[in-house]
Amino acid sequence: MKIRYLEETNDILSLAKKYRTMFLGNSSVTHLWGTVIDEALVSLGGKATLHQIYAEVEGRRPTKTVHWKAQIRKVLRKFYRRVAEATYALEPRPIPVTQLSMSF
Repeated sequence: MKIRYLEETNDILSLAKKYRTMFLGNSSVTHLWGTVIDEALVSLGGKATLHQIYAEVEGRRPTKTVHWKAQIRKVLRKFYRRVAEATYALEPRPIPVTQLSMSF
């Protein structure tokens, strides 16, 4: 497990600065993939098929795991809105109550 973590850390450090800065200070692999998927979906207009997401992420993966497509599918199923067969969209994120303005 420790070797895998070190390999993933090295993979992250070798990313382009735009992607690398997304991951610094975060130890959650799920969060890493979620951030990459967010960026891919934004680049693809907010909605994309699974194959479009694969094409966008390929070459920018946060780790070199051979199971990267399975990791993307897992994160998509858990955290993103499916809008059609094998098509996902960014889910609108609710604003936390603590950030709402209470000015009347």
